[in-house]
Amino acid sequence: MEANKQTMTMHRNKCQVFLGWFALLLLMCADLVWCHARLVCPPPRSPDTGAKFGPCGHEDDPTMEAFALEPGLQTIVWEESIYHFAAPARLALSYGGDDADSFEGCVLLDHIPHGDTGLPKNMSFTDESTYVRYGITVKIPDVSCDRCHLQLISAMTDFIHGVPPGTDCSLSGESLVLSGEKVACPAVYHSCAPVTIKGTNLSSSSSSSSSSVECDLAATDEELQWPFSDLNQQVGVYKFEGDEGNWTGNFPHVNMNMNMSLNDGRRAQAQGGPPPVYAQRVGPCADQAPAVV
Repeated sequence: MEANKQTMTMHRNKCQVFLGWFALLLLMCADLVWCHARLVCPPPRSPDTGAKFGPCGHEDDPTMEAFALEPGLQTIVWEESIYHFAAPARLALSYGGDDADSFEGCVLLDHIPHGDTGLPKNMSFTDESTYVRYGITVKIPDVSCDRCHLQLISAMTDFIHGVPPGTDCSLSGESLVLSGEKVACPAVYHSCAPVTIKGTNLSSSSSSSSSSVECDLAATDEELQWPFSDLNQQVGVYKFEGDEGNWTGNFPHVNMNMNMSLNDGRRAQAQGGPPPVYAQRVGPCADQAPAVV
């Protein structure tokens, strides 16, 4: 009888040790998937890099001064605190609203490749000096608004984050998900920044009638010499481990051996010319972007 009690005590102690280590492992895993990306310039609402609740992760703070952007070419800077494979990004603009669907009308740039070549992968979310920065120039529309909102999203599109091979997903709260046409991506990181734009066209938010204005993404891609706009993509839809492309010289390049015609931007890169428009540094955030080399 005494031997049985000792055996049961030993098993119980082993179980307690195992559960303790398992709990610690869960906490470590939670840290690994918690932190990811945030805007740097314009300054974000929150320094949180792990905001998974869309569309902005945190509510707007009306006491925070809106960052001034001019219509036209402007460099946007963000940073990543934990490396994630297959994590395309999107930049969008809302004209005052804070609903998910208020951003999809003005997508500034979509399907921005994560960039897995030539950049560090050993970032530590406890050490901000290890965070990796990205800088891309977009076209800010010619509108006038006192408090628009710039949105960065980073979608996890691999199997471990709930996107199986052969499938795709869209953003929660946006039209493709609300209509049932697409499922919501299970893991998306969000960061937003209040901005003021002094353009010539009055935004609809000034009359409080709507918070969404249409932007011509195709025309913008052409002007920016964006090399990833002809890869059979759908705006706001992210395929399993899709949006391939490498960050080389701090801006993305596609595989030059791919069977596709070169647009002007790719041709300039291939011939060693100046960086394409999207890789140039313009505006008040330019000095915070990684250098183009």
